[in-house]
Amino acid sequence: MMVADVIIHDLKWEGVNGLSTLIKKAMHGTNNIFDDEDCCPLSVTFTLMNDPEIQTLNKNFRQKDKPTNVLSFPDGEPDDNGRLHLGDIAIAFETLTRESKEQDISFKNHLSHLIVHGLLHLYGYDHEDDSEADEMESLEIEILKDMGIKNPYI
Repeated sequence: MMVADVIIHDLKWEGVNGLSTLIKKAMHGTNNIFDDEDCCPLSVTFTLMNDPEIQTLNKNFRQKDKPTNVLSFPDGEPDDNGRLHLGDIAIAFETLTRESKEQDISFKNHLSHLIVHGLLHLYGYDHEDDSEADEMESLEIEILKDMGIKNPYI
């Protein structure tokens, strides 16, 4: 079982109806793919922010001085409640909104995709080369399909 701490840094996120339910659904969908009942309890922290904040993180940690949609920071240490803290995920409201419009997909479906994408990074998946990207995208497509969300890559 995974629990989430959600930290809202930008009030625009307060206007997203059903945000907590959406996060839980994306977490549940991602965890179902691994189906590891023997694993210890897990935790993750979501920080919902704006473009300037995520740009600072992107510059400091990836040396890219521009906003991005999602960043993941794996941890793997126990939290204060004895759960294995997978890590932290930061998501930028403005970039998410812009990409949703550009790709003609709903804000909530794109947010679900970014949550799944971020969680897969915390589980150790990456997209540094074509083979890794194909594997990660296949998992994303499968998880999102199970959530009733169409393939975001077509």
